[in-house]
Amino acid sequence: MAANNLQNKHIVAFYEFLCEYEKNIKNEYGSFDFKNQQFQRFCTTNKIDPKNKKSSLPNKFWFTSRQDPKTKVNDVAHHLLRHIRNAFAHGLVRRKGQYIILEDYNRNGNQSMCGKIHESLIWQFIEALKQTKKQ
Repeated sequence: MAANNLQNKHIVAFYEFLCEYEKNIKNEYGSFDFKNQQFQRFCTTNKIDPKNKKSSLPNKFWFTSRQDPKTKVNDVAHHLLRHIRNAFAHGLVRRKGQYIILEDYNRNGNQSMCGKIHESLIWQFIEALKQTKKQ
């Protein structure tokens, strides 16, 4: 186990996600749908609040997202995938008990994402988020 208490299987999986993000997701801004019914159902079923840090649910995320001034698109799902990628790439992922804690900060040092999700759900959550890509 590393200093961040992540098990090796999580470190390997985060690395694989980081590579996948850079290769297949990074340039797909505008292609995802955060309001996708299957994703929302997955979150409801698994007691995940995907965008509310004050939620009483055990699994939750909070993050900033903004509309692209050129395209007028706000791809919230892509923003969250980017924040998750950044959390791992910058070493801001740790295990606390049975939960994975993720954080991201903007260039000014202000927190732009925080997440807490049970370790048994993290990869299903990321996969469900990736599946929101419009066909």
